[in-house]
Amino acid sequence: MTDSQLLQKFVRDQSDEAFGTLVNRHVDLIYTAALRQVGSSQLAEDVAQSVFLDLSRNADKLKPDTILSAWLYSVAGRTAIDVVRSESRRQVREQIAVELADMTSPNPQWNDIQPLLDEAMESLEEQDRSSLLLRYFENKSFREVGRALGTSDDAAQKRVSRAVERLREFLAKRGVAIGTSSFVVILSANTVQAAPLGLGAAITSATTFAGNTIAVTATKTIVMTTLQKT
Repeated sequence: MTDSQLLQKFVRDQSDEAFGTLVNRHVDLIYTAALRQVGSSQLAEDVAQSVFLDLSRNADKLKPDTILSAWLYSVAGRTAIDVVRSESRRQVREQIAVELADMTSPNPQWNDIQPLLDEAMESLEEQDRSSLLLRYFENKSFREVGRALGTSDDAAQKRVSRAVERLREFLAKRGVAIGTSSFVVILSANTVQAAPLGLGAAITSATTFAGNTIAVTATKTIVMTTLQKT
């Protein structure tokens, strides 16, 4: 089932299975994006849980043509900023220093690109950002990218190529020069890593609990109101 179909099933039937499928499909992307911005695996998990909770609360408000990965990525960026601001600057710097020291990369250039990637992505137009997310973050074919964007395969390929060049220009202005071919390889290999084992299930469970709590509270309110009127 497509993301749109799963969202419709979740909204229509309150299907935990449909929502869980969406979480497992996108949790790696959102966790990794959050991790790059907050520098802490624990904080990244918190961001991911918050993002999918937002999805559960706003699923019925999303337009049918919404590209879910782009929507989640945008929410993750905003949430990550809020998380960082809420943390002590000293604690954040210490955590980032410790975790970055432990992190290794198969390509040295990735160490230069990683801190700038999300800022660079944010500088793109929405369609360009969506095309890159679909192509290199989710490993979609150009045909799938075109279908999601409502364009042809060739148009999708041109948009992706243009977006890659704009990212490269952004990085070059910040002192990171890299060829197109190398950049594409690095993007494909490093932009998404596996979230901690069990995070998807934990998010689904927490969201389901939150939804049930809201439903119970609403029911109690209706019952109390009815009793007061009788």
